[in-house]
Amino acid sequence: MIRTEKTIVIKRPVEDVFNYMAEFENDMEWRSELAEIRRTTEFGRNAGARYEQRLTWGGGEAMTDFEITDFRPYRHIEFRGTSGDVQAHGVYDFEAEDGTTRVKVAAEVQVSGALKLSEPLIEQALQKQGASDLDHLKDILESRP
Repeated sequence: MIRTEKTIVIKRPVEDVFNYMAEFENDMEWRSELAEIRRTTEFGRNAGARYEQRLTWGGGEAMTDFEITDFRPYRHIEFRGTSGDVQAHGVYDFEAEDGTTRVKVAAEVQVSGALKLSEPLIEQALQKQGASDLDHLKDILESRP
């Protein structure tokens, strides 16, 4: 199993950071592998909300579905997704600190089938891409008025 975790501090109030990240459609601005995302339930920003996304990664493309499984305003968002031989579990934790927000992003990715042989390369790429994407998220949010 692949595990990644990164914590960043964003110079914005927790409400701003949480509200931005809770709208998964905003992921198009900061996640480099994301080509398209759409909510497939009538409601969003709640446990049970479902999304479909198209990812471009490693020269290929994949469609994934994910569902928000835990949603606690200004504190925690958790989600699970699947795509073929890949199952993923992600967590966003938010903590207010003197007008800034500490965000911990963690993921567990389980690969099977033919992808299992590439697990070390996938892990390395996820670590690198995740760090870059979070730096981009920080830049976007801190540059807003």
